[in-house]
Amino acid sequence: MLTSLLLATVLQAEAIGGYAAGCLKNGVSLPLEGPGYQVIRTKRLRYYGHPDLIN
Repeated sequence: MLTSLLLATVLQAEAIGGYAAGCLKNGVSLPLEGPGYQVIRTKRLRYYGHPDLIN
């Protein structure tokens, strides 16, 4: 039980910092295209989102 609790804590997504200077811990990668959007500047590798966003 302790292992599952620790694993849930480690894998929980978390925003660190602000919009202009921050990062996303344990984010999920977005597909490059989807209904109503398209990832631009893919070489910057900034196409990740919070798991709640993906769901």
